[in-house]
Amino acid sequence: EAIVQVDGEPRCCFFS
Repeated sequence: EAIVQVDGEPRCCFFS
């Protein structure tokens, strides 16, 4: 599952 969080900076986190 791919979760994209924008908290001031664009960061992309991938959880298996």
